[in-house]
Amino acid sequence: MTGGTLSGALSRQELERLLEETLVPVEPEAAFAERLRARLVAIQGSARPAAWLVWLVGGAILVLVMTVLGLLLRVVLALVGLLQVSEGLRSGEKSTRS
Repeated sequence: MTGGTLSGALSRQELERLLEETLVPVEPEAAFAERLRARLVAIQGSARPAAWLVWLVGGAILVLVMTVLGLLLRVVLALVGLLQVSEGLRSGEKSTRS
């Protein structure tokens, strides 16, 4: 393969000439174009979403809610722990002073 051509293959000019002769642009019929345009148009909200998509969105929302609840539970437990530690320090200080 030298110069991007195969031995025995058509040259670039011959191939271009052959393609110009064989490939002729054609106008589609009006009915075909109209059917094609009609298939491409979709009215928003006209179709129900797929069942798997509803389950997927519902599962994602459920995971998000569980994550937020887990975070809130951790914060509440941390605050309770801090209150217990601070109460323990206060009661320990009072007992050592007396």
